Amino acid sequence: MSIYMLSDTANLNSILRSELCSDIKQAGGRIAYISSSEPPVSIPFFENTRREYKAMCPDFAVDYFDITNVDELQNYGVWHFSGGNSFEFMDRIKKSGLDEYVRPRIGLQPVIIGVSAGSIVLSPNLKTSLLLNEHGRAGQSVQAIGAVPFEFYPHYMDDAKENSRIAQYAEQASALVVACPDTDGIRIDDGRWKSIGKITVFDGRLS
Repeated sequence: MSIYMLSDTANLNSILRSELCSDIKQAGGRIAYISSSEPPVSIPFFENTRREYKAMCPDFAVDYFDITNVDELQNYGVWHFSGGNSFEFMDRIKKSGLDEYVRPRIGLQPVIIGVSAGSIVLSPNLKTSLLLNEHGRAGQSVQAIGAVPFEFYPHYMDDAKENSRIAQYAEQASALVVACPDTDGIRIDDGRWKSIGKITVFDGRLS
């Protein structure tokens, strides 16, 4: 079982791309694209992602997944959680019951891929979305699926203001935050995780 936490799929470094392709092939090459938003808005983003996977391997099959039919996920070896607005995405997930379906299967599913908001919803909570100026409905819970034990910050640029903002949040929240550039990512296998590329960790638990 592998979980990939990414910021993007378009320009991955060669090692990450190779490992991702290998794991997808071993899982059968069939990918369920779980969208953060409703069609028709989501369709262009799906088509872009489908092309990116096809560029990795022409044999990959990428299907737009109907989030209301959660039991159909059993037919896919790879679950891809898309980018978008994390609060909107988690709202869709909870309304469909997808979170309750996914949680007990996290250790059993061959490959789970989160991209940007898709990685944030796999985290314990959505709080890093606030650092990216995303907001949900008034009173909306920040609880996420909790597939991994750390919080995820996508599209990391490693500039001084950004570093200060993340470090301050991590310290105040006593949180472990993993910041990921668009080209790099994290792979988790049976609770053990490794960075593939330049990943920066902000550990507010040490303060």
